[in-house]
Amino acid sequence: MTSEPIVTPVDETITQDYMLDKRVRLKQHKGGYRAGLDAALLAASVAPAAGARVLDVGAGVGAVSLALAWRHPSLKITAFERDEKALSLLHQNITDNGFDERVTACAGDVGQGFAATGLERFDVVLSNPPYFSDDRQHRLPAEAKRGAYFSELGLEAWIKFLLAAAKSGGTIAVIHRAEVLGDIFASLGKSVGDLRILPVSSRDGQAANRVLVLAKKHRRTPMKIFSGFVIHQNGKKFYPDVEKILRGNADLVQKIS
Repeated sequence: MTSEPIVTPVDETITQDYMLDKRVRLKQHKGGYRAGLDAALLAASVAPAAGARVLDVGAGVGAVSLALAWRHPSLKITAFERDEKALSLLHQNITDNGFDERVTACAGDVGQGFAATGLERFDVVLSNPPYFSDDRQHRLPAEAKRGAYFSELGLEAWIKFLLAAAKSGGTIAVIHRAEVLGDIFASLGKSVGDLRILPVSSRDGQAANRVLVLAKKHRRTPMKIFSGFVIHQNGKKFYPDVEKILRGNADLVQKIS
Protein backbone atom coordinates (compact mmCIF):
# COMPACT_ATOMS: atom_id res chain seq x y z
CA MET A 1 0.00 0.00 0.00
CA THR A 2 1.30 3.44 -0.88
CA SER A 3 0.42 6.68 0.84
CA GLU A 4 0.27 10.32 -0.18
CA PRO A 5 -0.98 13.21 1.98
CA ILE A 6 -4.23 14.75 0.80
CA VAL A 7 -3.63 18.33 -0.24
CA THR A 8 -6.50 20.03 1.54
CA PRO A 9 -6.87 23.12 3.75
CA VAL A 10 -9.79 21.48 5.56
CA ASP A 11 -8.36 18.40 7.27
CA GLU A 12 -4.67 17.60 7.36
CA THR A 13 -5.23 14.59 9.61
CA ILE A 14 -6.28 12.40 6.68
CA THR A 15 -4.05 10.73 4.11
CA GLN A 16 -4.88 9.46 0.64
CA ASP A 17 -3.64 5.89 0.39
CA TYR A 18 -3.80 3.32 -2.38
CA MET A 19 -4.32 -0.44 -2.60
CA LEU A 20 -3.92 -3.00 -5.37
CA ASP A 21 -1.28 -1.10 -7.34
CA LYS A 22 -3.21 2.20 -7.01
CA ARG A 23 -6.39 0.69 -8.44
CA VAL A 24 -8.25 1.39 -5.18
CA ARG A 25 -8.16 4.69 -3.29
CA LEU A 26 -8.38 4.68 0.51
CA LYS A 27 -8.64 7.74 2.73
CA GLN A 28 -7.44 7.01 6.27
CA HIS A 29 -6.91 8.94 9.48
CA LYS A 30 -3.21 9.73 9.82
CA GLY A 31 -3.10 8.94 13.54
CA GLY A 32 -5.65 6.13 13.47
CA TYR A 33 -5.54 2.46 12.57
CA ARG A 34 -3.88 1.92 9.18
CA ALA A 35 -5.15 -0.92 7.01
CA GLY A 36 -2.37 -3.29 5.99
CA LEU A 37 -1.49 -6.86 5.17
CA ASP A 38 -4.29 -8.48 7.19
CA ALA A 39 -6.91 -6.68 5.11
CA ALA A 40 -5.17 -7.57 1.85
CA LEU A 41 -4.95 -11.27 2.72
CA LEU A 42 -8.53 -11.46 3.95
CA ALA A 43 -9.89 -9.84 0.78
CA ALA A 44 -7.82 -12.24 -1.34
CA SER A 45 -8.92 -15.36 0.54
CA VAL A 46 -12.39 -15.84 -0.96
CA ALA A 47 -13.81 -16.26 -4.44
CA PRO A 48 -17.57 -15.76 -4.06
CA ALA A 49 -19.98 -16.84 -6.78
CA ALA A 50 -21.17 -14.14 -9.14
CA GLY A 51 -23.80 -11.96 -7.52
CA ALA A 52 -23.04 -13.18 -4.00
CA ARG A 53 -23.92 -11.01 -1.01
CA VAL A 54 -20.96 -10.30 1.26
CA LEU A 55 -20.77 -8.82 4.77
CA ASP A 56 -17.54 -7.19 6.01
CA VAL A 57 -17.83 -6.98 9.82
CA GLY A 58 -15.76 -4.25 11.47
CA ALA A 59 -15.07 -2.72 8.08
CA GLY A 60 -13.23 0.37 9.31
CA VAL A 61 -12.65 2.76 6.41
CA GLY A 62 -13.33 -0.05 3.93
CA ALA A 63 -10.02 -1.69 2.98
CA VAL A 64 -11.44 -5.23 2.74
CA SER A 65 -14.76 -4.20 1.18
CA LEU A 66 -13.15 -2.02 -1.48
CA ALA A 67 -10.53 -4.61 -2.37
CA LEU A 68 -13.26 -7.24 -2.73
CA ALA A 69 -15.36 -4.91 -4.87
CA TRP A 70 -12.45 -4.38 -7.23
CA ARG A 71 -11.53 -8.08 -7.35
CA HIS A 72 -15.12 -9.28 -7.89
CA PRO A 73 -17.24 -6.70 -9.74
CA SER A 74 -20.51 -8.64 -9.43
CA LEU A 75 -20.60 -8.76 -5.61
CA LYS A 76 -23.02 -6.85 -3.41
CA ILE A 77 -21.06 -5.89 -0.30
CA THR A 78 -22.27 -4.52 3.03
CA ALA A 79 -19.55 -2.84 5.11
CA PHE A 80 -20.56 -2.96 8.79
CA GLU A 81 -18.86 -0.49 11.17
CA ARG A 82 -19.68 1.16 14.51
CA ASP A 83 -17.04 3.93 14.73
CA GLU A 84 -18.48 7.22 13.47
CA LYS A 85 -15.17 8.63 12.20
CA ALA A 86 -14.30 5.46 10.34
CA LEU A 87 -17.84 5.28 8.98
CA SER A 88 -17.56 8.82 7.59
CA LEU A 89 -14.40 7.92 5.64
CA LEU A 90 -15.96 4.61 4.61
CA HIS A 91 -18.76 6.52 2.86
CA GLN A 92 -16.22 8.77 1.15
CA ASN A 93 -14.05 5.86 0.04
CA ILE A 94 -17.01 4.02 -1.47
CA THR A 95 -17.91 7.07 -3.53
CA ASP A 96 -14.31 7.93 -4.47
CA ASN A 97 -13.92 4.48 -6.02
CA GLY A 98 -17.24 4.58 -7.85
CA PHE A 99 -18.63 1.65 -5.84
CA ASP A 100 -21.88 3.25 -4.63
CA GLU A 101 -24.01 0.71 -6.48
CA ARG A 102 -22.02 -2.25 -5.14
CA VAL A 103 -20.85 -1.41 -1.61
CA THR A 104 -23.16 -0.17 1.15
CA ALA A 105 -21.90 1.29 4.44
CA CYS A 106 -23.95 0.13 7.40
CA ALA A 107 -23.69 1.57 10.93
CA GLY A 108 -23.99 -1.03 13.68
CA ASP A 109 -22.44 -2.70 16.68
CA VAL A 110 -21.52 -6.39 16.93
CA GLY A 111 -22.61 -6.28 20.57
CA GLN A 112 -26.25 -5.79 19.55
CA GLY A 113 -26.30 -9.14 17.76
CA PHE A 114 -27.00 -9.85 14.11
CA ALA A 115 -30.78 -10.08 14.50
CA ALA A 116 -30.87 -6.43 15.57
CA THR A 117 -29.39 -5.32 12.24
CA GLY A 118 -32.50 -6.31 10.29
CA LEU A 119 -30.25 -7.63 7.51
CA GLU A 120 -30.80 -10.86 5.62
CA ARG A 121 -28.14 -13.53 5.97
CA PHE A 122 -25.14 -13.43 3.63
CA ASP A 123 -23.33 -15.82 1.30
CA VAL A 124 -19.92 -14.72 2.62
CA VAL A 125 -19.07 -13.08 5.95
CA LEU A 126 -15.55 -11.75 6.61
CA SER A 127 -13.87 -10.07 9.53
CA ASN A 128 -10.53 -8.98 10.95
CA PRO A 129 -11.78 -8.69 14.57
CA PRO A 130 -9.99 -6.57 17.17
CA TYR A 131 -7.02 -8.53 18.48
CA PHE A 132 -7.56 -7.94 22.20
CA SER A 133 -10.42 -7.79 24.70
CA ASP A 134 -8.36 -7.12 27.82
CA ASP A 135 -6.22 -4.00 28.24
CA ARG A 136 -3.70 -6.11 30.17
CA GLN A 137 -2.98 -8.23 27.11
CA HIS A 138 -1.19 -5.49 25.22
CA ARG A 139 0.33 -2.06 25.60
CA LEU A 140 -2.43 0.48 25.06
CA PRO A 141 -2.36 2.02 21.56
CA ALA A 142 -3.12 5.64 20.80
CA GLU A 143 -6.76 6.48 21.51
CA ALA A 144 -7.48 6.90 17.79
CA LYS A 145 -6.43 3.28 17.20
CA ARG A 146 -7.99 1.74 20.27
CA GLY A 147 -11.26 0.58 18.68
CA ALA A 148 -9.41 -1.38 16.01
CA TYR A 149 -7.27 -3.29 18.54
CA PHE A 150 -9.59 -3.70 21.54
CA SER A 151 -13.16 -4.90 21.88
CA GLU A 152 -14.70 -5.32 25.29
CA LEU A 153 -17.01 -7.95 23.75
CA GLY A 154 -14.29 -10.53 23.25
CA LEU A 155 -13.56 -12.74 20.24
CA GLU A 156 -16.39 -15.19 20.96
CA ALA A 157 -19.04 -12.47 20.49
CA TRP A 158 -17.53 -11.57 17.11
CA ILE A 159 -17.47 -15.18 15.93
CA LYS A 160 -21.07 -15.74 17.06
CA PHE A 161 -22.10 -12.63 15.11
CA LEU A 162 -20.40 -13.98 11.97
CA LEU A 163 -22.11 -17.34 12.40
CA ALA A 164 -25.51 -15.70 12.76
CA ALA A 165 -24.88 -13.51 9.71
CA ALA A 166 -23.99 -16.39 7.37
CA LYS A 167 -26.49 -18.41 5.39
CA SER A 168 -26.53 -22.18 5.72
CA GLY A 169 -23.69 -23.25 3.46
CA GLY A 170 -22.24 -19.75 3.54
CA THR A 171 -18.54 -19.00 3.99
CA ILE A 172 -17.03 -17.41 7.09
CA ALA A 173 -13.50 -15.98 6.82
CA VAL A 174 -11.44 -14.58 9.71
CA ILE A 175 -7.85 -13.43 10.10
CA HIS A 176 -6.47 -13.11 13.62
CA ARG A 177 -3.51 -13.81 15.91
CA ALA A 178 -2.29 -17.41 15.58
CA GLU A 179 -2.33 -17.93 19.35
CA VAL A 180 -6.14 -17.64 19.49
CA LEU A 181 -6.80 -20.39 16.94
CA GLY A 182 -8.17 -22.63 19.70
CA ASP A 183 -10.58 -19.89 20.76
CA ILE A 184 -11.77 -19.52 17.16
CA PHE A 185 -12.42 -23.28 16.95
CA ALA A 186 -14.29 -23.24 20.25
CA SER A 187 -16.47 -20.31 19.19
CA LEU A 188 -17.29 -21.81 15.80
CA GLY A 189 -18.29 -25.03 17.52
CA LYS A 190 -20.03 -27.83 15.65
CA SER A 191 -22.07 -25.56 13.38
CA VAL A 192 -19.36 -25.38 10.70
CA GLY A 193 -17.31 -27.70 8.54
CA ASP A 194 -14.91 -27.52 5.61
CA LEU A 195 -12.50 -25.68 7.91
CA ARG A 196 -9.42 -24.42 6.08
CA ILE A 197 -6.50 -23.11 8.10
CA LEU A 198 -3.60 -21.10 6.68
CA PRO A 199 -0.82 -20.18 9.14
CA VAL A 200 0.90 -16.90 8.20
CA SER A 201 4.51 -16.13 9.22
CA SER A 202 6.43 -12.90 8.85
CA ARG A 203 9.67 -14.66 7.85
CA ASP A 204 11.09 -18.10 7.09
CA GLY A 205 11.84 -20.13 10.18
CA GLN A 206 9.49 -18.12 12.40
CA ALA A 207 6.35 -19.45 14.03
CA ALA A 208 3.09 -18.23 12.54
CA ASN A 209 1.90 -14.96 14.05
CA ARG A 210 -1.34 -14.79 12.07
CA VAL A 211 -3.87 -17.39 11.01
CA LEU A 212 -6.45 -17.25 8.27
CA VAL A 213 -9.51 -19.41 9.01
CA LEU A 214 -12.27 -20.22 6.53
CA ALA A 215 -15.32 -22.37 7.27
CA LYS A 216 -18.72 -23.20 5.83
CA LYS A 217 -21.81 -23.05 7.98
CA HIS A 218 -23.71 -26.34 8.44
CA ARG A 219 -21.17 -28.39 6.48
CA ARG A 220 -19.37 -31.54 7.60
CA THR A 221 -16.42 -31.66 5.19
CA PRO A 222 -13.15 -32.52 7.00
CA MET A 223 -10.72 -29.81 8.08
CA LYS A 224 -7.59 -28.98 6.07
CA ILE A 225 -4.44 -27.31 7.41
CA PHE A 226 -2.23 -25.86 4.68
CA SER A 227 1.48 -25.20 4.49
CA GLY A 228 2.48 -21.95 6.12
CA PHE A 229 2.37 -18.77 4.07
CA VAL A 230 5.52 -16.66 4.52
CA ILE A 231 5.42 -12.92 3.90
CA HIS A 232 9.00 -11.61 3.81
CA GLN A 233 12.26 -12.84 2.36
CA ASN A 234 15.74 -11.36 2.91
CA GLY A 235 14.65 -8.94 5.58
CA LYS A 236 11.73 -6.76 4.52
CA LYS A 237 11.32 -7.75 0.89
CA PHE A 238 8.02 -9.46 0.06
CA TYR A 239 8.00 -12.89 -1.52
CA PRO A 240 6.84 -12.68 -5.17
CA ASP A 241 3.49 -14.38 -4.49
CA VAL A 242 2.79 -11.90 -1.68
CA GLU A 243 3.73 -8.99 -3.92
CA LYS A 244 1.29 -10.27 -6.57
CA ILE A 245 -1.53 -10.41 -4.01
CA LEU A 246 -0.81 -6.87 -2.80
CA ARG A 247 -0.86 -5.62 -6.39
CA GLY A 248 -4.10 -7.41 -7.19
CA ASN A 249 -2.50 -9.79 -9.67
CA ALA A 250 -3.14 -12.96 -7.64
CA ASP A 251 -5.25 -14.25 -4.77
CA LEU A 252 -4.98 -16.79 -1.96
CA VAL A 253 -7.82 -19.03 -3.04
CA GLN A 254 -5.65 -21.62 -4.80
CA LYS A 255 -3.48 -21.93 -1.67
CA ILE A 256 -6.42 -22.80 0.58
CA SER A 257 -8.57 -24.96 -1.68
